[in-house]
Amino acid sequence: MTRVFVGAAIERPPSPRYLRALGFAELVFPTHLPKASTLKRWRAALPEGFRVAMQIPPSMCTSEQGPLRLEPDLLERLPWLDQAIEAIDPDVLLLRTDRRLTPGRRDRARLASYLERVGPDRLRAWSPRGVWEPEEVATLCEELGIVHAFDPLQSPAPVGTRTYARIEAMGGRTRIGEGMLLEALEAVLISGAEEAYVCVHSPRSFREASRLKALFDEVAAGDEDALDDEDALDDEDALDDEDELDDEDELDDELDDGA
Repeated sequence: MTRVFVGAAIERPPSPRYLRALGFAELVFPTHLPKASTLKRWRAALPEGFRVAMQIPPSMCTSEQGPLRLEPDLLERLPWLDQAIEAIDPDVLLLRTDRRLTPGRRDRARLASYLERVGPDRLRAWSPRGVWEPEEVATLCEELGIVHAFDPLQSPAPVGTRTYARIEAMGGRTRIGEGMLLEALEAVLISGAEEAYVCVHSPRSFREASRLKALFDEVAAGDEDALDDEDALDDEDALDDEDELDDEDELDDELDDGA
């Protein structure tokens, strides 16, 4: 069976409650860039075997001229990224690109050049947005030796021994209910990958990731009906229960408080 690491996208070090529930986290730095010494301290506080992915901050992959252009202004900032990678020692380095990066020849070359510069000794996962076709992404990932970070609610898992799935609340998908979690888990398990990282990124990421981890544990324990449990699907409606939502807020507040 696929070895699955389930976690949430977080901006601070995981709290003790998080560490008791989950064994993986995706660290995100949307605005503030912590010092390398701070990141090293965060990493040292994590238990042995805890898996970490690090999402490359937007400021570390975009120059004034555009995404992945290794122009002087971006090159001046990249030492922070080098130091952060050394401090965190991530199991996965995640690169996200927006619609400005197209499948054209020049942008493909820019992606290759950027990845030669950043984390060449790491497992790199790439999450593209825009007009990329799955076949184009698969071919390019194979050429560059990277993993396609895919959305299991929108496309099947890429072929490979390792995979990275991101379940994100976006657009009309304002919350990730039980049915979506089951669908995502099934997509990951049928991929046949030896190892899979699954990250939930939503306002309720800790709660939803914890539920996904529980579902996987049921399957791993031999509950073959876990993925087809109609009662579990009905539980999606229970998320609207006021008491349950209050408890959810409590969990996410604790996550926000950090370690």
